[in-house]
Amino acid sequence: MSHRTFPARRPRNAAAVLFLALLATTPAAARGRYYNHSGSIETSHPDWLSWMPGSASLASLSLPGTHDSMAFTSTGGDLTQTQSLSLRAQLDAGLRALDIRCRHIGDRFAIHHGVVYLNANFDDVLTTTTQFLREHPGETILCG
Repeated sequence: MSHRTFPARRPRNAAAVLFLALLATTPAAARGRYYNHSGSIETSHPDWLSWMPGSASLASLSLPGTHDSMAFTSTGGDLTQTQSLSLRAQLDAGLRALDIRCRHIGDRFAIHHGVVYLNANFDDVLTTTTQFLREHPGETILCG
């Protein structure tokens, strides 16, 4: 079996050079605004949607959100943990689109990441989001 080698290609445009430069950026340059296990974030925007007119359509908004929003505990370790902030901390930071994964077990909706139970139920999500919305009545939370 023969193997072909190809000469290294040079980036053809400025976008490719910029992309490569971004790849080389160190986490320190991001000033802590990347995934980490710290459980804290320097960003706080609990009322950012309140300035939007009530007539604005949902389709006109770009809402920041999280994947597997409740997977912030170390249950299952790094394999299942996708967030480092609690649900309330995510909402306080400004996230408004939540990804909640439930399983119907008995008379409860248990929160899971894959097969791993995250020691939370949908009641916990409702309690946290209801409390947040009472404190910030101009906000909206989407849950899927």
